[in-house]
Amino acid sequence: MDNKREWKEFFFTDIFTDIKRGKRLKKADHKEGNMPYVSSTSLNNGIDGFVGNERNVRIFDECITLANSGSVGSAFFHQYKFVASDHVTKLKSKRMNRYAYLFMLPIINRLSEKYSFNREINDERIKREKFLLPVTAEGEPDWQYMEEYMRQKEQTILKPAVEKLCWQIINNNTLPPPPPPLNKIRDNRLSNVEWKEFQIGDLFNAKRPVGRKEDDYEEGDTAFVASGGVNNGVTKFCKTQTGEKLDKGNCLTVSPVDGSCYYQPVDFLGRGGAGSSIIILYAKGFELNRFNGLFISKAISQTASSKYSYGRMASLDRIKKDKILLPSDSNGNPDFAFMSSFMQEVEKDILGATLKYFEDRTGQDRTGQE
Repeated sequence: MDNKREWKEFFFTDIFTDIKRGKRLKKADHKEGNMPYVSSTSLNNGIDGFVGNERNVRIFDECITLANSGSVGSAFFHQYKFVASDHVTKLKSKRMNRYAYLFMLPIINRLSEKYSFNREINDERIKREKFLLPVTAEGEPDWQYMEEYMRQKEQTILKPAVEKLCWQIINNNTLPPPPPPLNKIRDNRLSNVEWKEFQIGDLFNAKRPVGRKEDDYEEGDTAFVASGGVNNGVTKFCKTQTGEKLDKGNCLTVSPVDGSCYYQPVDFLGRGGAGSSIIILYAKGFELNRFNGLFISKAISQTASSKYSYGRMASLDRIKKDKILLPSDSNGNPDFAFMSSFMQEVEKDILGATLKYFEDRTGQDRTGQE
């Protein structure tokens, strides 16, 4: 972190335009369901279970929760919809993105040093609280710095983990174990949920990228996404051309050649200008995120891969008319909260199994090596 950067105190109410406590939901009133229930636990991102309650509860998303009691001061960011208990308070601002929220978490968590089980954080105390943030020359919160700092931190954390996995694979000529099969709890969750057909065109706006091909680009840092069923559709990393507009990330891309579908988290260069040009899907009427995006991309791949080939490539009209099976909520709409929470469980299991595999091998594989 830049020690020379100016920092300034702000009231919570200066930064968060939406501060609201959750609503009491007694344990006996919990209904079985798939919506994360966030309470005052300091574990599992504050998630204390899953519920199906939709009435007389408060449902939040894209915000920080601050524990008022229990593990007082514990703060977590939630990019998904959840039911909030009365033991947490929502902190939200439309000016902030995921990285700004993540930047603030360790700063807000310091409230745990001031409060305790016997001295809870009530609504009035939150309004009086201040915290330090980096500022611009004009004395305003430096949102750009916070985002860039957290992006760098994210890469710093991921890079050594990826390098370690690659070292093991190369030097031992072995691959990590396959992902564990769905455990019984997750299997039951899939079996118990209601499934319904949805037309892709009702959920997404479909478009083609502008005409471009990878041979026209020098090596660089921007992903070039083309038709293909491997590497998330990325065929090359390119240097963007002057004034070129990237295709916006947080979308799905579909290969018209084999129907493979991927979630693209960041801006990219899409292959365009020919029949094999990829198809980009942007969410329509709902908020796409990494987890529900991964769930939906799998559903689209399962449908499209059996229908399309070089002899019959997908078109915009064909993709929009295709139907996919997705979990549905009590109103018959896609249950995006379930998809997100389910994929988070899958990710946790896969990462846990892979890390354990390499931890068990550490020592015997790297004997005598630094």
